[in-house]
Amino acid sequence: MIPAVVSARYLSACSCALALAGATCAPALRADVPPAPDYQQSFRHDGERVEVTANADGEYEIRVYRGDDLAARLAGTPKGILAAATLTDLDADGQFEVTLLFQDPQQSAQLLRVYEWNERYLALVEIPEPGPETGYRGGGRYRIDGDRLLLEFSAYRDGDADPDGKRVRLRFDFAANRWESRSRRWLDKLPFVGDD
Repeated sequence: MIPAVVSARYLSACSCALALAGATCAPALRADVPPAPDYQQSFRHDGERVEVTANADGEYEIRVYRGDDLAARLAGTPKGILAAATLTDLDADGQFEVTLLFQDPQQSAQLLRVYEWNERYLALVEIPEPGPETGYRGGGRYRIDGDRLLLEFSAYRDGDADPDGKRVRLRFDFAANRWESRSRRWLDKLPFVGDD
């Protein structure tokens, strides 16, 4: 059985309108047919199909199918609009990760969410911020390049109120659970989300 997914906002509006008419609320939305998304991406991995959808309100949903059967579903509402989704094995453990990149429309900040597939469910992977020794004070742009998670940001020096103009690019090491500086040429040549 597929779990019902109906927003509280929809139920409230439906309940109020039907209560005035003397009827009960039976939602017209079906759990197996999500509303038309503003973002939709589909991926395949070892016999599983992964669908990522999101609307303009920032509500997103990830569904994992085995054949035609729904194996798992995850939904959320972060701050921002879904700008990109990827599916790759970032930590080289044989299980895929779904990476969602959200853009805050009010500012240039990005929010990253990484979910790991564990055969039955999607689990949030906590990605720590880079340490202060890197000059990181928030912000930056993320990129997935193959099986690498990258972050580029303007660095700050101790005590400075503004960044010093130096751009830093880091790669996340899943085994060590930390950001690492890389000076390899492939890292310096990669475009990042938001580059012209």
